[in-house]
Amino acid sequence: MLDLPNERRLLSSDDDRLVLTTHRVRFQAKSFAFSRVTSIMLGEVSACEIATTSKPWLLMWTLLFLVIGLYLAVYRNGTLWTISFFVAFFCGLAYLGTRQQVISVRSSGGSINVPTQGMGMEKATDFIDQVELAKHRYLRNDRP
Repeated sequence: MLDLPNERRLLSSDDDRLVLTTHRVRFQAKSFAFSRVTSIMLGEVSACEIATTSKPWLLMWTLLFLVIGLYLAVYRNGTLWTISFFVAFFCGLAYLGTRQQVISVRSSGGSINVPTQGMGMEKATDFIDQVELAKHRYLRNDRP
């Protein structure tokens, strides 16, 4: 990362893809299929957010197949109830697998959205707190 004059790193994610400095927030990702670099100057940050997304319809399918499986197990003594439980199990796994927590830092011209895999809510909240503190210092010209 090219440093701006008097710029210092304040905080970064474990994999160094998301970095907070005294001047900006920067996200850099690179894989086989794509690469992306997004940078937002602290003075341009307009909002920070932690959002958790999921697919609730998978949870509804899980519950539906559980109820059907229970009904079949109690009132119909066949093998269909096991199939229903397997479908419920895999729908439940899919629901848990699609849950995702994302840190979002936005400006009027764009946003940085970073999945927080392995990062708990407390650490994600701390990152947002640090962005807000850095912006406050930046606007007051009181950089550490």
